[in-house]
Amino acid sequence: MKRWSRVSEDEALEHIEDNHGLSQFYHPARYDESTEWYIDFFDRYESLLGHALFSSDDGTSFREEDVRDLWDELLMHYAPHGRDIWGWANSDVHDAGEEEVNGAFQLVLAEDHSVQGAIRESMIQGKMFWVANMNTHDTNEMIGVEVLEIRTETEDALIELDVSGDYEVISWIYDGEIIATGTEFTEEDAMDANATYVRFEIHETNADAAGQGNEIEGENALGSQAFYLSKEELQEYDLTINVQGEGTTDPHEGTHIYTQGEEVTINADPDEHWYFEEWTGDHEGNEDEITITMDEDKEVTAHFQEHTYSLDVTVEGEGTVDRACQVFSDFSLFVLIFQY
Repeated sequence: MKRWSRVSEDEALEHIEDNHGLSQFYHPARYDESTEWYIDFFDRYESLLGHALFSSDDGTSFREEDVRDLWDELLMHYAPHGRDIWGWANSDVHDAGEEEVNGAFQLVLAEDHSVQGAIRESMIQGKMFWVANMNTHDTNEMIGVEVLEIRTETEDALIELDVSGDYEVISWIYDGEIIATGTEFTEEDAMDANATYVRFEIHETNADAAGQGNEIEGENALGSQAFYLSKEELQEYDLTINVQGEGTTDPHEGTHIYTQGEEVTINADPDEHWYFEEWTGDHEGNEDEITITMDEDKEVTAHFQEHTYSLDVTVEGEGTVDRACQVFSDFSLFVLIFQY
């Protein structure tokens, strides 16, 4: 969607939606807009499916890597809520027959392209790969990598790929960072990154891609859409923190939700004139800082006690004192009764 078009973004998107069309944001790197600016449009237009990740008219230029950063920021925002944001690769050709059409494109997976609406439905469901064919497009050669099968929740992995062709590296990406490599993405990989989604990129021609994250340039690569990691795949557990006495905890008192395997550090901080005594519940001990591994719902209680002091009274001469050896708290009001 171009800034110099005759209508605003809202006018164009409303027209597309009213006519049952689908849309994406093209060339987002050209615009100096915040992630929140895009979120506003995605919240309001269901037919807006995503935005372009790559666009090339000469086979060598990808748009800036912050476009993929934008995608990850949108995925970070929407993954917990289940809103799909698809990434697209487009060639920047404006005339039919230009050779550069092979530079970047979307590979849509539809069981039968001849069935009316099949391609549209595949696009809505994200059944597609983006392809950057930058290294060989001028020779009219297609990328030599193909994903034959994607298996989920296997015995060994959350996601497992069957890939044909020669490639340099398969990178699994979350929040703009590579969190795993290889044909398998495991539950441990997801837990280590506390990931709410993951996407993969297969780099055919760049041996350094595993260390670059979203900064990729002038190569052949194929990428997936995002896999949202649901609660069934990454279990979440409740941690309930209680306080007895005068003091606070960090995280604060109440119930907090953590991902399976996440390690949570809890600090106990007594108020003035109080001291921390112990933890009870699913952790026992008197250390004021503890770490709990979330492998089930857990509950702990921090116990604080008030400081107390002894008052010793000595009698000289004839007489008695009631409550001669009483224990008192800070600022307690007490009375000594002398008897003669």
